[in-house]
Amino acid sequence: MNHTCGFRRRSPAAYRPRSADFPRKLATTCDIVEPLGNEYHVVLRTAKNEFTARFDPKELPVPGAPLEVSLNLAKAHYFDPETELSLV
Repeated sequence: MNHTCGFRRRSPAAYRPRSADFPRKLATTCDIVEPLGNEYHVVLRTAKNEFTARFDPKELPVPGAPLEVSLNLAKAHYFDPETELSLV
C-alpha cells in the first residue's frame, strides 16, 4: 500500500543528529536550499524518496552534500495519496 508521510509545519520533524536525540536516522542528500524569509526549506533525497524540511539559516546544508537527519516519528502523519485521507 502506498502512503504519504508528513509533518505539521510547526512540529520539529527533521534535525541534524547533533541537535536532536530521535533514534530514527536517515541518510539523505541535500538537493535544493530555498530561502523563505526567516527560515529555509531544504529538499532532501534518499534512494527512493524526497522530502522537505525546515532549517534554521545558521545550519544550512550544502546542495549536493550528504546529510544525516533524525526524524521524530511521533509527530508523523500518514495519508493515502489518492484520497488524501488520514490513515491514522
